[in-house]
Amino acid sequence: MSEGLTVLMVDQENKVEMLLEQEQKFWRQKARVKWDNDNDRSTKFFHAQANLNRSRSTIMDMKNYTGDTMDSQEEIGSFLVAHYSEKFKKVEHDIDWDLIGIMP
Repeated sequence: MSEGLTVLMVDQENKVEMLLEQEQKFWRQKARVKWDNDNDRSTKFFHAQANLNRSRSTIMDMKNYTGDTMDSQEEIGSFLVAHYSEKFKKVEHDIDWDLIGIMP
């Protein structure tokens, strides 16, 4: 094998190892658990943990402003989008430029 091909193979192996480490870090963070062994590549447990955390963070029902309970994801989603759209909408303010002009 030529030296250039060997260098290319080593470079590719390093990239693969880096990607595997990134994936491992992602699932470690996603699962929110501390790994006992950083070399453990068994991700079945960590996928299960991530899915469990996702199911725990799902909003199953919610009350709206009138106290009515919403239980469909579409209804809850629409309510939240409308709520935060209203809360963070851009508001135009009237500026008294004469008052600003006399400020020191």
